[in-house]
Amino acid sequence: MKNIWVSDLSASSPVSDVFLVQECTVGTARDDSMFLRMKLQDRTGVIEAVKWAASPYDQQLARVASYVQVRGRVDTYQGNLQIKVDRLSVPEQEVDPADFLLVSPRDRDEMVGEMRACVESIENPQVRTLLEEATGDTELGRKFAMAPAAVRYHHAYLGGLLEHTLSVVQIAEFMAQHYPELNRDLLLAGVILHDIGKTEELSFHSTFRYKDSGQLLGHITQGAILVNRLMDAIPDFDPLWRTLITHIILSHHGKHEFGSPVLPAFREAVVVHYIEDLDSKMQLMGREMESALSQGIEENWTKKIPAIDRALFKGVPTKQPPEPPPTGPPDDEYQPPICWLPDASTSDL
Repeated sequence: MKNIWVSDLSASSPVSDVFLVQECTVGTARDDSMFLRMKLQDRTGVIEAVKWAASPYDQQLARVASYVQVRGRVDTYQGNLQIKVDRLSVPEQEVDPADFLLVSPRDRDEMVGEMRACVESIENPQVRTLLEEATGDTELGRKFAMAPAAVRYHHAYLGGLLEHTLSVVQIAEFMAQHYPELNRDLLLAGVILHDIGKTEELSFHSTFRYKDSGQLLGHITQGAILVNRLMDAIPDFDPLWRTLITHIILSHHGKHEFGSPVLPAFREAVVVHYIEDLDSKMQLMGREMESALSQGIEENWTKKIPAIDRALFKGVPTKQPPEPPPTGPPDDEYQPPICWLPDASTSDL
C-alpha cells in the first residue's frame, strides 16, 4: 500500500515509497560520475526525479517499467517539483499495479458482483460451470477482472476487459428480449468469453504491452485455446455447445481482414460481433471527444483518429433535460380546444 501519491507531493516533502519508472536516462556529470534522470509515476501523476552518483546497481534497478523503492526529498528544479533521490532499492512489499496504472472508473468489486449475477442466471449447467471457471474466484477469473481490454484502442486500463464485457452483456440482454429467437445462454456465453484471450495476449503488471505469444497468436486464437481447455475439464461437455462457443470466439471480429479466421455463421455469433464492435467504438469515440474538449480546442472536429480512420464532429448538441409540461390556464379560464373535422370534399386530402 502506497504511503504518498504524486499528487500529494510538495517542496521539501520527504519521500519513502514505491513508484513506477516511466522514463529513465543515464548521464555523465561534470566529475565523470553517472547520474539517472527519471520520470516516476503512480495513478495520480508523474514527477521528475534525479539520482546523482548512480551505481551500476542503481542503473539496473531503474529500467523503464520497473517498480522501485525511492528514498529522498522533493525540491524544485527550473520551477518544477523534482525528487532528489538518495537511495533506490527493490520494493519492500508486494506491488499492486492498480496503484500505478490507469484504472477503470467503475468499482472493480461492483463489476465482479454484476458478472457473478449474470453467470448465475445461465440455465445450461455446463455453460454456467464454464463461465464460473472463466470469471469467478479462480486464477483466470482474477486475471479477467484485472486485465485491460487493449493496449491503446479501447478500455485501455486495469479492469477495462471486465468493464467492456459487462457493457456488452447489457446490450446482449436487450437483444435477447428484442429477438426472442436468440438462445440467451449461448449469446451471453459468447459475449462473456469473446475477449478472454486478452488475459493471455497482454501483459499488464507494470505497463500495457503485448506478450510475445500475444503477438504471435493473438487474443482470438488464444481465447479459443483457453476456453477449450476449460471445457476439457468439464465432464462430457456437449460437443455442439463446444463448437458453437468456439465459433463465436473465432468469428467475433466479423471479417477475415480484421483477424477472424471464420465469419459469423449463426444469429448469436452475428449479434456478438456487432455489439462488441459497437461498444469498443463508442468508448474510443467518447475518450477522443473528451480529450479534445479538455484541451480547449474550439474547432468542431477532432483530429483524425487512426483506429477508425476518421475525424469526429463535436457539434452535436448535448442532451438537455426535458422541459416541464405547461401548467395551462386556471380552471375558470379554460377554453375547449378547437377541433377541425374534414368535410366530404376534403376527406381524401
